[in-house]
Amino acid sequence: MYFFLAISFKIEFFACGLTSVNRDLVLFGIEDFSISNGTSEPSLTVLVSKGKTYEEKAHDPFHMCCDERTSPFQFQLEYLPDEQCFFILSPFDIVKAERRDYDDHIEYLINKKKFDEAIQAFEKPPNNNERSKRYTKQIVYRAYVKSLMDANETEKAVKLFPSVYTTSQEWAEQILIFIQRNELDIIAPNIPISTPQLDPTTYEKVLQTYLTQKKYEKLKELLIKWPSDIYNLTTMDQLIRLQMDDERTAKALLECSAIIAEKQGNVSKTLDIYLKMGNIQIFQLITRKNLYEEILPHIETLMSIDKNVR
Repeated sequence: MYFFLAISFKIEFFACGLTSVNRDLVLFGIEDFSISNGTSEPSLTVLVSKGKTYEEKAHDPFHMCCDERTSPFQFQLEYLPDEQCFFILSPFDIVKAERRDYDDHIEYLINKKKFDEAIQAFEKPPNNNERSKRYTKQIVYRAYVKSLMDANETEKAVKLFPSVYTTSQEWAEQILIFIQRNELDIIAPNIPISTPQLDPTTYEKVLQTYLTQKKYEKLKELLIKWPSDIYNLTTMDQLIRLQMDDERTAKALLECSAIIAEKQGNVSKTLDIYLKMGNIQIFQLITRKNLYEEILPHIETLMSIDKNVR
């Protein structure tokens, strides 16, 4: 009989026992050992075959009675295939290890921050009839979002918000956090306008923040994008007017005022603003609102605007 070296890989602990379950390897190990201190707490590690190497599938430290006289050579690992369990023997005690259940596996993946695998494990259980008793999709995603936020990976976290936050109050809390972090630009495009629809004050808070920060283009984008019935148009119009008292030449602010006026049904005001600005948006407004009679007194101004944009 001949053998050849098929696979070689390193481990970061003292190997005290080895067995196989199907194609996986189960290693019993000691994390640390010294003659003066004896052994540290042991662990069971499951390694799964990946081509020409093995990758860690699970790693669980546990407690056994040890003292400074205990060495790695005094432990023993035994596997009982019929019962699908392990026994770890030491000079002082015996520990039984059983296979994880479905929920234990999801918990392990979450604790190891292997969230993509945790989500996949939840959505595609090994048994089609098996369902998690302790976890929901929202719980798994919430843990993922918290990990991303803690790591300042906010852009990636925000894309998962719809799977995590389902109430107006939860969204309001997250929006406030992003405002405080000065990262409103990241969450603003993802703020829901339905399912759930947020409280009007939440939308107004976002608009007011952009107004205060003088990010008028961002303000204008949201005024165009958001329906007029999810926030108070009059409140926003008044705030914009107050800001215009200080910055009369702010082109974007005038455009914001024109957008609000149109949403309020005050088309003549929108027309006047665009005429005053010489804004090419006036031509779309005329077509959209059928204002051909209203523009007759302003033909020369319109010709001038058209000439300037050619």
